[in-house]
Amino acid sequence: MAVPFNIFVSPLSFKGSLKNSHFFSSWHSATPHCNWVGVMCQLGRVTSLSLPSRYLKGNLSLSLTSLSFLTILNLEDNQFFGEIPGDVGRLLNLKTLRLGSNSFSGKIPSEFGVLTKLHTLDLSGNALAGEIPESIGNLTNLQFLDLSNNILSGSLPVEIGSAVILQRLVLSNNRLKGNISIELGDCVSLTTLDLGNIYKALGMPQEAIACYQHALQTRPNYGMAYGNLANEKEIKTATGSMSRPKVWCVCFFFSLISLFIIRN
Repeated sequence: MAVPFNIFVSPLSFKGSLKNSHFFSSWHSATPHCNWVGVMCQLGRVTSLSLPSRYLKGNLSLSLTSLSFLTILNLEDNQFFGEIPGDVGRLLNLKTLRLGSNSFSGKIPSEFGVLTKLHTLDLSGNALAGEIPESIGNLTNLQFLDLSNNILSGSLPVEIGSAVILQRLVLSNNRLKGNISIELGDCVSLTTLDLGNIYKALGMPQEAIACYQHALQTRPNYGMAYGNLANEKEIKTATGSMSRPKVWCVCFFFSLISLFIIRN
């Protein structure tokens, strides 16, 4: 049974109304908040709030003035709905934000762009719509970005190329279109690129086409070309996987070890 959740307003005020409150049995005034389930502290300050898969339900209503030292916020795999509040952008020390597998709607807040310490952002498995905000290019410390399984539209912003240490980019099952900008090639640390079934709608930059054509000539049975993957170890498709090709050329992505596409 889903648990109503409004933690940031007053965790104690709603506890009595919970129909399935055993997860929060430690949440009472007689127990230090640093000992509450899902809460971690340093020097008495809350630095981590991790409550994945707790059947929590409701809007994410945030009052963040007392959580300025939060570095980890993990609420994935619950039943949150409504818009993600822009006030999340006030968590300036945040390094990990996991809100995947909920029912959030609306747009990705542009305020995320001020979370410059963020290295993990998972918003997958929601109902987020609209374009990916250009401000995401401000997240120069980002290493993992998963926006899959939403209804995002528009093109991939060129600003994402600023995330030069990005290692995993997952965009599958959206409504993105337009060309993938060559700036994505600036993500020289990228090891996993998951385009799923959207790679044909996105298109690829001209600089990579020659590599693709070469690979198609040498390995015609694999549909999409893999010649651009200089250091790949495995390429995953909807029909299985294959080991390192014997022939490839070096361009575009230089560290990619895993590419996932769905072949029609």
